[in-house]
Amino acid sequence: MHRRIVIILVAALFLTGLSCNRNVECPALSDDDFANFPYHAGDTLKFYNEQLGTKLLVVNEIHRSEAYSYACRDLNRICNCEQYAEALLRPVNDTTLFMSLKMLLQSANNTCRFYYSLMGFQFEFDFENDAPYVYLMPDIFYEDSFAVSDTLFSNVYRIENTNFTVSNIHRVYFNRETGIIRFDEYIGGHIWVYVY
Repeated sequence: MHRRIVIILVAALFLTGLSCNRNVECPALSDDDFANFPYHAGDTLKFYNEQLGTKLLVVNEIHRSEAYSYACRDLNRICNCEQYAEALLRPVNDTTLFMSLKMLLQSANNTCRFYYSLMGFQFEFDFENDAPYVYLMPDIFYEDSFAVSDTLFSNVYRIENTNFTVSNIHRVYFNRETGIIRFDEYIGGHIWVYVY
C-alpha cells in the first residue's frame, strides 16, 4: 500500500513537471521600443569642459535583440521574454570603451531598465518603476528640469558615486530621452556637459 502511494505521488510529480514545459516564442526588439532608446548608430555625443575642451564620443556599435524561443519550465507558467538595445560609445580615434548604455525590457514584470556604464562607474534605473521611490534611494536625486549648455532638459536624475576606488566619476546627470547629459569627475573636479 505504501509503495503504491509513493508510485502515484512520483507519477503525479512527473506529470506536473511535464505540463509545466512549454515552448515560448520571444519577439525581437520592436522599432517602437527602439524609438525610446536615446542613442543610435553613428551618433556623435559632444561633451565640453571649460579647461579641457571637448570630448567626442561616437556610437560605433548598437546591438539589438533578435527573436528567439526557449523551453519554459516555470511551475506558475510565468515565462519571461527579454528584449534589449545596447550602445557602445568610444572617443573619436580611440578603441577604449568610454561609455555604454543598455535598455532591457522584460515581459514577465513589464519593466524597462536602463543600465549605464561611464568610465568604470555603473548604475541602473527604471524610469517608470524606480522614479516614484527615488526619495528612498540614498544615491539618486530627482532634479526635475536641469539646464546644460543653454538647453533645458526635463525629468533629470542625478546619481552620486560613493565608491571612489572604482571610478573617477563623482556624479552623473541623466534622463530617459537624452541619456547622460553631464558628468563630474573627482580628481580635478572637472565638469563635462553635453552639448546638444
